[in-house]
Amino acid sequence: MKKVLFIFLFSFLIQLISKAQSQDFFEDIFLERVWLSVVNENGVYNETLIAFKPDATLGVDTSYDAEKLIGSDILSLYTKIGNDNYAIQALPSLTFDIDVPLGINSNANGPLTLALEEEMNFAAGAQLVIEDTKTGEFYNLRNEQSFTFEFDYLIDTLRFIAHFKPAPLYSAIAVTCLQSDGSIQINNFSETPWNVTIFDLDSNILINNIEVDSFVQWSQFVGGLYFISFRNEFNSMFDVAIQIENAQPVELQISPSSNVVDIANATINFSAVLSGADEIFWDFGDGTLDTSQAQTSHTFAFPGIYTVTAVAGTTGCEQYFTTVITVVGVITSIKKDLCAFSSNINGGISITFIDSFHPSLLEIFDVTGKKIHEEALNNQQQVNVDFFSLKNQMLFVRVIGKTEEFNFKYLSN
Repeated sequence: MKKVLFIFLFSFLIQLISKAQSQDFFEDIFLERVWLSVVNENGVYNETLIAFKPDATLGVDTSYDAEKLIGSDILSLYTKIGNDNYAIQALPSLTFDIDVPLGINSNANGPLTLALEEEMNFAAGAQLVIEDTKTGEFYNLRNEQSFTFEFDYLIDTLRFIAHFKPAPLYSAIAVTCLQSDGSIQINNFSETPWNVTIFDLDSNILINNIEVDSFVQWSQFVGGLYFISFRNEFNSMFDVAIQIENAQPVELQISPSSNVVDIANATINFSAVLSGADEIFWDFGDGTLDTSQAQTSHTFAFPGIYTVTAVAGTTGCEQYFTTVITVVGVITSIKKDLCAFSSNINGGISITFIDSFHPSLLEIFDVTGKKIHEEALNNQQQVNVDFFSLKNQMLFVRVIGKTEEFNFKYLSN
């Protein structure tokens, strides 16, 4: 009697430990789990639990796995890890094929029914195929749910293997502004190939029963809804819908605070109206590049004409916008007391200096700040310059003397 009581208490203690170890399997509502069961013709029932966790291994995980206590039970079902029997077993995430030996103990011969009793969070397309090593038959429990067989309790204990196979992954690449360049990708991580057929919304077959054993991508799709049909040799089958998004047109327009500025105050604010993209790539035309939002500013360091370009969008869906900025040279003061100047009908200019000013250099710039004329004066009191080729243009004149310089704007006529 004491021996029986000891066995009972020991069994109860082991069950408490197993329950504590496997508590995560019951509390984690997102965990992938399957319960396999076996039942005899008299209704005697037993089950085992298999779960998939990212941190589990193919070996023994003491934090999760719980051994199966097999005593005088009429019927028991368990998984095998090495030589040991387990009522609860954790496996790694199902991203590759995993084979799990099953054990069945019974105290008598006769018909038994093996079933997928329950599944939780098991992905569509993931497979559970039971191999009967005695007959060579395969049973897809996600299709058939159960099968019945004759069991010989002396030789059939390790007759079955559970083959878990991951679901294929599928995704779509959106169409760009180039049009008709959308794609559908399928990645098969199982050793069992899938036969794939793709239909459009009008049931036209676009991809017909192509075997996929690893990764494949089909292109040249327009935007729209498509249907993918998966089939394999174990009669696994499932269908999914997938959307290829159309390209979102990119619209862009930029406005500078000014298109013409003086070099003395050459900071320009740029404002953009943008849709279809989040960021703008700016090229200010002077070698400065910037990635920014719709509002930015830039300071030009030298006179000149600059083509500012803004680009927004993604590959194949870019939108460009350009604007021209003119930065003129420093022409700010006119010292009329130092000279007198006059123009003629041919666009020329005549400059006469007072005796106390000793000019040494004359420079003339166009509106962009480009120097178009330079002349040494050597203290001469009058100079004549012909601007016939630049008639009706704004010019900037700078005169440098021994002790001072002056400059002025001049419109040739």
